[in-house]
Amino acid sequence: MAIRINSNLAAINAHRNLQNNDAKLGKSLESLSSGLKINRASDGPAALMISEQMRSQIAGTHQAIDNSETAVSMVQTTEANMSEIARLLIDMRQLALHASNEGVNDEVMLAADQGEIDNAMETIARISNQAQFGAKRLLDGSRGASG
Repeated sequence: MAIRINSNLAAINAHRNLQNNDAKLGKSLESLSSGLKINRASDGPAALMISEQMRSQIAGTHQAIDNSETAVSMVQTTEANMSEIARLLIDMRQLALHASNEGVNDEVMLAADQGEIDNAMETIARISNQAQFGAKRLLDGSRGASG
């Protein structure tokens, strides 16, 4: 008695071609879904290396942009505080000039001018001690150059 094995060569070839096409479709879908031409080292080792270097440079550039935007925000915060101090100093100068007019000022007016100047000086001290960006003090002198 002989053993006979039936095989359908056409079906076997069709199945092999289907598996190959399925693998190629998987790679194509991977590239489409990631949006990248190179997804793994088998796609091209040299190209993958270049791609990874460019990705790291892009990430570094994005971080540098974020850092500069934060620095701009800090400078704008400092500028706003400095503008308020400058306005107070101009007001103090104006009060000092007003107080120097001895012809029309009496003791009450001089005391009122001095009170306003004292208030402005307290406000300047408060601004310089409390101005901060995050946890960093901006105008209290702690970040200045020392001798």
